[in-house]
Amino acid sequence: MSPGGLNAAFTLLGVSALSVLVASPRPLSGDSAGARDWLLVPAPRAGVVWVVGKEARPREKVSAERLVVRRLRGGVKKYRRLFVGDRVEKGEVVVCLDASLATEEWRAREAGVGDMLLAWAEARMTRDEAVRRYESLEVARRTACCVEPEAYRGARLTVERYEAELTSKVKTLRLRQLEADQALAVIRDHEIRSPVDGVILEILKKEGEAVRQLEGVFRVRIDSGKK
Repeated sequence: MSPGGLNAAFTLLGVSALSVLVASPRPLSGDSAGARDWLLVPAPRAGVVWVVGKEARPREKVSAERLVVRRLRGGVKKYRRLFVGDRVEKGEVVVCLDASLATEEWRAREAGVGDMLLAWAEARMTRDEAVRRYESLEVARRTACCVEPEAYRGARLTVERYEAELTSKVKTLRLRQLEADQALAVIRDHEIRSPVDGVILEILKKEGEAVRQLEGVFRVRIDSGKK
């Protein structure tokens, strides 16, 4: 067999072996569920586990054993800690990584959007005033009033200049908003959601522990017949 054929064969064997390992993981101790009955949920990014739990609803009563309070700038967030055996729903946030730096970045970007909105509003007011002045000269010019050609041309150029400035402000505003949206997406990337309806089988990372990107954080048993 040619060297290329050997490489292809080894590659195929390697992929097949990996598929077997993924499809047939080592059974959990005390768990008789098959490979298709549970999923390993990884972290979308590297970070530190901030809380393992669901955000408590307003006025929800949470026992002291389960209550987790996290202080943020401008307030606090309350969570109900999750344990093995707790039920989770598809799409529900189950684990949060520490997103304090990402949150500060998002707030700075949002402040930039606010500043740019003010600059855009000021530029629009200036443009509108220049347009009104130009239109007044245009009316006077059409009614045979004496209008200096230089004043008329200057007014028209002023309108064009402020139109260009306003267009530039709009582009910058859109860019600032895009940056803020991207920063918000990074915050959401610190949230780990359950991919299925099910029951937590194992929590692999505790609060305060570091986790690598794509490292498993918890295992969940798939439960299509949710009660």
